Amino acid sequence: MRKIWRALAAAVLITVTAATPATAATTIVEGTGSVTGVFAGNPMGPAPVSTGTVKTGDTLNFRFVFDSAATTVLFNGGAGFQVLSLPVASAAIRVGNYAFQPDFSPATPPVLLMGTGFQLFPPSFASEPVLRQDFIFAGLPGGNPPFVIGPGGGATFSLNSLFRFDLAGQVPTAADLRDPALATFRTFNFAINDGAGGLGSVQGNFTATITSAAVPEPSTWAMLILGFGVIGGAMRIRQARRGTMRFISPLA
Repeated sequence: MRKIWRALAAAVLITVTAATPATAATTIVEGTGSVTGVFAGNPMGPAPVSTGTVKTGDTLNFRFVFDSAATTVLFNGGAGFQVLSLPVASAAIRVGNYAFQPDFSPATPPVLLMGTGFQLFPPSFASEPVLRQDFIFAGLPGGNPPFVIGPGGGATFSLNSLFRFDLAGQVPTAADLRDPALATFRTFNFAINDGAGGLGSVQGNFTATITSAAVPEPSTWAMLILGFGVIGGAMRIRQARRGTMRFISPLA
């Protein structure tokens, strides 16, 4: 019996080892920020109506989780920029007293924009290669946003990071995702169209971190659990046999 359990344990361990590469690249983006301005305007008519839920100095808090390995290209701009579909598992975004509600419908998936270009930086204002990284979420109506959004209106929330980084003409991909803590400029923007031509925005700065971890897929978790069960069973049988031998040996 002991040999059978050992063989089963070895087989399971081999299977688990083979299954381990099947992983999801879970990426967590979280941080805080501060509102530096609330703006309303409309070049064609009345400005959007403010609800007063967000004001200058209010705090931004956000956290979202996605699988960077499962991003797909929505728009191919070559070496200039790529728009990637962002498979978000969960998101919590709050500006002041407003809890932004992302729209995860297939028509408006969250996106990651990765772009390259050149920027003039003070004090020398020399042109330097840069990498732009934007997380963009479409929003659902409701929830008392900073401006009244009527029928046909919409909202977006974006985190924008600019890095002094040179991809040397390479096409940007999710593999080039960088920690916003390394960015030269970091801004966020909540923008609305009130449905009547009115445009409003909440702008500010933020700080954030990105953490990544390879998480086993469900099938891999199942094999790991099975492997632990087999090994545990073998250990219990071994301990039981040893305990029996210790008990009967003095009577021999």
